[in-house]
Amino acid sequence: MNIKEEIGCDLTEPSLMMMPGSSVCGIYLAHGNYFGVGEITKEQMDDYSRRKGKDIEYLEKSMPNIIGYKV
Repeated sequence: MNIKEEIGCDLTEPSLMMMPGSSVCGIYLAHGNYFGVGEITKEQMDDYSRRKGKDIEYLEKSMPNIIGYKV
C-alpha cells in the first residue's frame, strides 16, 4: 500500500508504535447511538458556514436534525 511514501507514517520494530509521534490512529463508529450531537445555535451555524465556505441555507437543509433555532 506504500503507506510510508503516501502519508509519511511508519511503525517501529518491535513495539509497532506509530512514527512520527504526532500520528493519530482511531476507530470511528458511524452509528447515531454512540455519539450524540446537541442542537447548535445560529452563531455556531454562522461560524461553521464561514469556515467551510458554504451557504447557511445549504447547511440548514443538510443538517435539519441538529438545528436549535428557528429557520
